[in-house]
Amino acid sequence: MRDTKKNKYGMAILALALTIVLCLGGFHLYKEFIIKKPLETALLEIKGVQQVQIDEHEKNYLFLISLQNTQDLKGIYQAADSIIQESLGKESYEIIIDEKSSAELEELFGELELGIYQGMANGSFLWLAEWMESRTGPREINCHLQVDSRNIYLTMNDDTNYICRIIKRNGQDSYSSEEVL
Repeated sequence: MRDTKKNKYGMAILALALTIVLCLGGFHLYKEFIIKKPLETALLEIKGVQQVQIDEHEKNYLFLISLQNTQDLKGIYQAADSIIQESLGKESYEIIIDEKSSAELEELFGELELGIYQGMANGSFLWLAEWMESRTGPREINCHLQVDSRNIYLTMNDDTNYICRIIKRNGQDSYSSEEVL
């Protein structure tokens, strides 16, 4: 009698463990093949996107996007944001643009940062573009500035390195590749 009772409990525990494993496995497969793979495919179709890596960190999706070129950062970012938002709805996510930085570019960005925020506060984007060109031109660094109603898109590059910064307007958070985890 005791053996059959032990067997029943053992079978119930085994069935529960198997059910949990199947549910978790099914959920992982759902996320991988129903959410991540189609999103990755759609993002790779954006002109200028070279590679996409999708990770999860504390209930937040992280999209690390590598670019073929940085000339249309605004267009690429807007297209990626639209695709991700359509797919994830209200789930939390962050888009991070991969960059190949250098100490010189980081130092220059630090020098320009105050002027960037001043131009943003005044809404003087033509002044900002001219001012940035006057600071980056003598150093033979290309600077490209784009603006929309939500962000300022900044790329700076020399012969081998580049940085991409998406700065939220109206006092919102800014994103850069340094904020990856």
